[in-house]
Amino acid sequence: MTNDHIRNLVKYYEHKLYMDRVKPEQMEKTFKFSKLTTSEILSHAYWLCINIHNYIGQAGSEGKVGRHLASIQMCLSFAGKYTLEELMDHNRDDAWLEGLV
Repeated sequence: MTNDHIRNLVKYYEHKLYMDRVKPEQMEKTFKFSKLTTSEILSHAYWLCINIHNYIGQAGSEGKVGRHLASIQMCLSFAGKYTLEELMDHNRDDAWLEGLV
C-alpha cells in the first residue's frame, strides 16, 4: 500500500466515524478489548486514525503505520462495521473510495 492509499483510507474511516458522532479517545492501556463497549472500541479506532497521520510518510515508521492501520481495521471489525473481506478490499486499491473521500 502506498502512503497516499493509506492516507485516503484513513480519511474515509475518520469521516465515517465523525458522521457517526464518535469521539476520539485512546483506550486505557490496561483494558482488554473484550471488556470495551462498541462505542469505546470505535472511539479508540478514531483516536488511532488521528494519530496515524503523525507517522505516514515518516522514514522508519512503516511498521508503526502498518500496526496502526491493522488496529484501526480490527476495531472497526470488532464493532461490526466491516467484514474481513471488506477490509481486505479496502487495502487493495482506491477504486472503491472514489467519490467518498
